[in-house]
Amino acid sequence: MAGRLRCSFRTRLGLGVFLALSSWALTWFLPGARSHVLFFPLWFGYTLTVDALVEVRRGPSLLSRAPAAFSSLFVVSVPIWWFFELLNRATGNWEYLGSDSLGAAEYAFWASLNFSTVVPAVFETAELVASFNEGGRPDRPPSSEFGRAAELGLFATGIVMLVALLRWPRVLYPLVWIFPIFVFDPLAHAAGRPSLLRAIERGATRIFGTLAAAALICGFHWELWNYYSYPKWIYHVPGLDFARVFEMPLLGYLGYIPFGLALYSMSQLLLGRASELRI
Repeated sequence: MAGRLRCSFRTRLGLGVFLALSSWALTWFLPGARSHVLFFPLWFGYTLTVDALVEVRRGPSLLSRAPAAFSSLFVVSVPIWWFFELLNRATGNWEYLGSDSLGAAEYAFWASLNFSTVVPAVFETAELVASFNEGGRPDRPPSSEFGRAAELGLFATGIVMLVALLRWPRVLYPLVWIFPIFVFDPLAHAAGRPSLLRAIERGATRIFGTLAAAALICGFHWELWNYYSYPKWIYHVPGLDFARVFEMPLLGYLGYIPFGLALYSMSQLLLGRASELRI
């Protein structure tokens, strides 16, 4: 059994590194439109690589212990990122150069396939980050449970944020990454699913830093690999359009912090897998 697991680990690591590095090179240096085809193998390779590293550090990884849960993250990632694409119609904070060369059906196919990598990449990275926190200081003591009043209050706050965002998108566009936490996390908590509120109740507050760090790590790689890609995304961020690191303004990276939390709340509401993620 141990031999089979080691073989599986080596296969995942080897395939992951090969896919990531070869797709990275081709994405940057092939002529013409290519990144819409190479984005999925690049990020699937990244995810496999991180999954293998998790197994090295802490034992069975998400893919090896719960392959169905691993696969479901790709499925749930598609509607989650389309949700943010819909919001971007109001804010106009990013656009895709070169996407006009694709027909509507072709664009929908490649976009959906590539959007499927967002959630698994962040959550696998979160498991890797969490592996460095094990055996350290304990989280704070559990707190009292959040009742219906707290759930409704947070949900209402999120709806107010959304309305304000849609009313003043050029000023309040950072709320794109914040309001989903207030809307979806109380819903997940009310449904009895894993949530940030439930983590606070248990005293498991490290999850906040873990998710934020994971999203920042993925964000750096998203922006890095996007830089010489084509098609590629570019940003329009009023008031922050300076000191760019790749295509992203430096202060824009702060948006990845709440983004990681929002992904968790939204995914858990849709999937509710309490034991699969170890973050």
